[in-house]
Amino acid sequence: MANLEDLSPSARALYDSLVSSGLLSPGAITSGYRSPSHNASVGGASRSQHTHGNAIDISTKGWDDAQRQSLLDAAIAAGAKGVGVYPGGSIHLDVRETPAVWGPGGSYRAPRLKDGTVDVSAFP
Repeated sequence: MANLEDLSPSARALYDSLVSSGLLSPGAITSGYRSPSHNASVGGASRSQHTHGNAIDISTKGWDDAQRQSLLDAAIAAGAKGVGVYPGGSIHLDVRETPAVWGPGGSYRAPRLKDGTVDVSAFP
């Protein structure tokens, strides 16, 4: 079960915003805060935002591109600055200070639409 109790206030506000909008079900969260030892055991990045309580991972398996796009648009509007889109239907959102976007293969580039949102249809 994802640890949402130890999220930072900013990450909690992001989570609450997405749930209250109806775009996110609490059961879709696969990861929240991770202790450094748990983060290492699951292969998390050494400077993971999860270890600061700043990140959530979401399973979007079974969602279509429009649903993923709506979630990302709402997340960015609610303060998400770190966005990772992974094959298999997982999205990482965090509230770091410096914006970062990545996709399959660890690429730190992601297509953006004219309005600045992330084009999720470009990811498998």
